[in-house]
Amino acid sequence: MFLVVVICLAGITRASEDAFRGVPLSRKSFYDSARDFTCLDGSETIPFSLVNDDYCDCADGSDEPGTSACPNGMFFCVNKGHKPFDLLSSRVNDGICDCCDGSDEYDSSVKCTNMCDEQGRKARAERQIKLERQEAGYKKKLEYISDGKNKEAEMHDKLAKLKSEIGLLNTELDILEEAKIAAEEPEKIAKEAQDKKWAEEHQAVESAEREAKARKGFKELDIDENSLISIEELQLRNELDDDGNEDVSKEEAIEYLGGEEPLDFDTFYAMSWDKVSGAITFKYEEEGDEGIKDEGDINDDEEEEDDDDDDDDDMVSRKVSDKVIYDEATQALIDAADKAREDWDEAKGKKRNLEKEIGDIEKFLGMDFGKDNEFIPFYEQCYEYTDREYTYKLCTFQKSTQRNKNGGSETSLGTWGKWDGPENDRYSRMKYENGEKCWNGPSRSTTVKLKCGAEDKVTAAMEPNRCEYLLEFVTPAVCQPVDHSLYHEEL
Repeated sequence: MFLVVVICLAGITRASEDAFRGVPLSRKSFYDSARDFTCLDGSETIPFSLVNDDYCDCADGSDEPGTSACPNGMFFCVNKGHKPFDLLSSRVNDGICDCCDGSDEYDSSVKCTNMCDEQGRKARAERQIKLERQEAGYKKKLEYISDGKNKEAEMHDKLAKLKSEIGLLNTELDILEEAKIAAEEPEKIAKEAQDKKWAEEHQAVESAEREAKARKGFKELDIDENSLISIEELQLRNELDDDGNEDVSKEEAIEYLGGEEPLDFDTFYAMSWDKVSGAITFKYEEEGDEGIKDEGDINDDEEEEDDDDDDDDDMVSRKVSDKVIYDEATQALIDAADKAREDWDEAKGKKRNLEKEIGDIEKFLGMDFGKDNEFIPFYEQCYEYTDREYTYKLCTFQKSTQRNKNGGSETSLGTWGKWDGPENDRYSRMKYENGEKCWNGPSRSTTVKLKCGAEDKVTAAMEPNRCEYLLEFVTPAVCQPVDHSLYHEEL
């Protein structure tokens, strides 16, 4: 009799265990063996004896939490010592140990070893490392936020100072410009006057040289030395044979004389010299310019030397190696104007530099560096990552590039575009756009995925789609404070 009672109690206990198999503690109140079971979706009520009877009665599969009867049912792995979780009922008793405690294979040929303690220890160790990294990262982020706010305040102060400086500089520029204009006017008048006089003197010298050559040529053509050039004398110069018959005709000679003959020097010089000198090569040309100074010229050596001295004395400006040299008074005006221009140019250069600096600061202050300016320390910083083939370079808020690690030029993978994270995590992704165009394809672009880490570095690079690159970048700037309450999982 006692044996029968024991067997009956054991059967009741086993039936009770079977009825509650796969039920999580959070839903255990819905499974009461003292009353009928109502499907969790409220669609039907069945006797409790039909719970976990390996037949699916409820549409939501809630009557079979511990069997694989319902395709949409869920089996709860207790996993004491590790993390519990829900498992699809279809994987219960399928011959594969899914729960670390092996509870999902309670009625299969597979004998599962309980691995929860071992996996739990490993998971807790990994979680601890992650928590420490997150805490260290968040501590560093607070430093970034402090540095960012200080940098922003510094830039505002600097901008105000520069704007004050440029205001004073504008006043100085107005004064310097007036001084420049005042100095340039007398300079211009003096230079123009002396340039004109120099040009006239230069023209006179050239005219004298031209006349001297003409007299030399006249003397060479005047065979009978009667100070007249005749048709017969020109007919002796074969260079004037225009029709190429090796004979200078009378008509050809008359053409060169201008229709009249004989000609004295003045008439020859005025009417015929240009045409004759263009056709004949005279001896003085073969001898060089010195030939002009031979004896017999109208002006002898002494007279020419005196003339040259006079030219040097009277010349108000001369060209030396393409540089015009003015007299002392004019040069003083030029020096004064040069100094005024130099002062004005120097102030103008300072203004350009200030305007550029102001523009750079205004650009900086207009950028989005995160909710708390935590990304300011990254401004214009560069980081590299090298894989088997390429070196990737990320210059934050500037550009993304790629080059072959064996050398060669960089390829643009995009310039800074925008923050591209989801609405609730906007600062988790960066977008760099309009890079170098792919052959027969789109312009290259880069998405930078930011993850929490204790230091700033690129950890991975890939090309998931053609001409679309993905960089993974770990940084304290995206780390959040640790909520330890989230890590008290049911063990």
